[in-house]
Amino acid sequence: MSEEITLRNVEEPDGEAFFLHEQDAEANRMVGFVPRSREEFFASWAKTISGPTGRKQAVVVNGQVVGYVGTLERLGRLEVGFRIGREYWGKGIATRALTQFLTKEKRRPLYAGAAKTNRASIRVLEKCGFVLEGPDQYTNKAGEEIAGFLFRLDAAPNNLSVERMPAGGTGLQVRASRTRRHRSPRR
Repeated sequence: MSEEITLRNVEEPDGEAFFLHEQDAEANRMVGFVPRSREEFFASWAKTISGPTGRKQAVVVNGQVVGYVGTLERLGRLEVGFRIGREYWGKGIATRALTQFLTKEKRRPLYAGAAKTNRASIRVLEKCGFVLEGPDQYTNKAGEEIAGFLFRLDAAPNNLSVERMPAGGTGLQVRASRTRRHRSPRR
């Protein structure tokens, strides 16, 4: 059964779910993230929900907030980021949410970073049409250098579409159309 995935503007109460996602030790190890204290998180959250430069969307599955996707200005470029609660990993939710988001967020180019150890997020970015720009590196709160990759999206991929499931199904599905290559007749 496919989950119904919707995006909506983040709301102040969503912060609690996002704070709990940020405390997930396994997810943080995978990306080299050091979680913030409750006070640090909610001070930042207050800026996030009122920030003018980005678009922030809650990812909602069957009525439950399971993560977020959004943009922010960083290092002079527009970046997209997403996080899905671990209990929802492996279900295609991140890909479907980012695909929906990209139909709303039209500014380009759009960048995304991913730690080298975060293969799932790298795959999500590739499925959504991002191409590898090159190596990336960042320093986490503990002063550790985290190796990663920088991806870039110049235009919305032409072969992806978000469609309602056929009768009897629920939610949305992402379809990748195949590009037919026309061959010239042999001579």
